[in-house]
Amino acid sequence: MNADRMETLRRKAEARLSSYVMSDGQLATLSVAEVSRLMHELHTHQIELTIQNEELIRTQAQLSTARDRYADLFDHAPVGYLTLTENLVVTEANTTSATLLGIDRADLVGHRLEDHVDPGSQDQFHLCRRKMVKTEAPQVCELTMKRGDTATFVARVEIQPAAPPDGRDLRVTLSDVTEHKRGEDELHRLHNLRSLGLLAGGIAHDFNNALTGVTANLSLLLGALPAEGESQGMATEALEAVTRASKLNPRQQTRRAVTDLFFGGHTTTQANIDSTGCPGRDPVFSERVGSESSI
Repeated sequence: MNADRMETLRRKAEARLSSYVMSDGQLATLSVAEVSRLMHELHTHQIELTIQNEELIRTQAQLSTARDRYADLFDHAPVGYLTLTENLVVTEANTTSATLLGIDRADLVGHRLEDHVDPGSQDQFHLCRRKMVKTEAPQVCELTMKRGDTATFVARVEIQPAAPPDGRDLRVTLSDVTEHKRGEDELHRLHNLRSLGLLAGGIAHDFNNALTGVTANLSLLLGALPAEGESQGMATEALEAVTRASKLNPRQQTRRAVTDLFFGGHTTTQANIDSTGCPGRDPVFSERVGSESSI
């Protein structure tokens, strides 16, 4: 407690004491025992006041420490905290909010928060605020906010009415969710890629199986046709064309790579093409994989 404060308290005490001071005549009538009792009470009250003063000083120091600690927690919280007037002017802001917006806190306080909202998110910001005013309940929205003069970031913004006695003020919290949104977009892209891979793989397998069936039938046909003749030559050319087509089917390998990437392999079943009509011919097997996939 400073000297000026002590002097002020002393003057107040002396002014109040003047109404209780005994006159000389009253003091003269007191016995030694009564004077001794009064002195004892005076010393007792003095000690009580000293103890109370020490307790007040300790309490004040504890409150000051707690205030500083919570002020530090507020300033360096992982999210930005702001207090706005009903006209969206910033009256209080912690260090985190200024850091998120890429400006000094002194340049943030006294200015409208919407000045730091990207033009593409202005309507959403005001819609969120109007809904909060109408419902008197906290509202959350994701806005593109400006960081400095050129950069932007995606912010999760929560707006809620301030508790009394702040009246119509608003409490706002800001947090940077740019990386979270980027992760969501990447998961969505991978999901689409997986769907495309499944669809392409199914189509490729169906195409490959169709070629396998045609190859088998042409092989059977070649075995049944006369060795010499126009039909034998045409069937041979057709078989060669089908063989070339099967080699020009890169989707088969692409599908396998995509499927292995996402599923670590795929399940196949064998289909037996009956060749009992041509003795001596081995049966032909092909993979059957469903293509019931959609994007």
